[in-house]
Amino acid sequence: MRAREITPLALDSYQRAARVILSNHLITSTYPDRIALPLLRRWATELRDDLLELFGYRLEVTETTARLFTVSDRLNPSAPARTASERTFDRTRYAYLALCLAALGRAGNQITLSELADHVAADAGQVDGVELSTDRASDRDAFVDAVGWLGVRGAIALADGDANGWASNPEAGEALYDIDRSVVVALFRPPRALQHLHSIRGLLAVETSSASEDDGIPVDAKEIGRRVRRALVERPVVLAGELDQHELIALAQPKTASEVELLTGLVAERRAEGIAMIDP
Repeated sequence: MRAREITPLALDSYQRAARVILSNHLITSTYPDRIALPLLRRWATELRDDLLELFGYRLEVTETTARLFTVSDRLNPSAPARTASERTFDRTRYAYLALCLAALGRAGNQITLSELADHVAADAGQVDGVELSTDRASDRDAFVDAVGWLGVRGAIALADGDANGWASNPEAGEALYDIDRSVVVALFRPPRALQHLHSIRGLLAVETSSASEDDGIPVDAKEIGRRVRRALVERPVVLAGELDQHELIALAQPKTASEVELLTGLVAERRAEGIAMIDP
């Protein structure tokens, strides 16, 4: 681990950088704040190595973004996208978000909210079960929520106007946005071509480590360790009852949690039921 090479005086800074990228996955010049990206850029080389070694995650850092490409072992309904008012995204908002990203990827340096809505409405008409009608207030509200999510992360920045005014009355209101193409590109990088997937489960990792020796397939201890460490940083608590026998062995090894502690500065709290990583 590269973390072992970092001096004690600098380790706190390194651990803060690790916590930031593990918590957000996307860092821009303004998201989650203005100090996060310089912090990530300072430790990019070391973090890139440690995140790959411990979790199998890939970190890409540019002048304007830092993007962590994670590995999904299971579906997690407990971490949805949320609106500015903390309302959970529904299927409609997720669909509009995806279509907004597609439209922004084809746009120039600026776009008006009504133009973006027209592009999304046209694309939505080609998808079964998805529709955007700017005549419906509920559709406009959902669309503005998706646009707001992108705005918070810096993919677009309001240059003029008011999105809420457009949502209230699209005939009278309008908004103009600057597009940050580097953030748009960083946001949408699926691990597999989406048109080839039949369900969301197609995005989950498919690993030989999930097999057992009884199947005649060698168990990959390194990958099992990564899977358990992923659980330690992605779940509030890792319950022993949810793990298979190979994962239980990996979890019981002191170095599994201690490596996560060293990377993040979190403290492993062990109970008979499992382990939780605690921020002191």
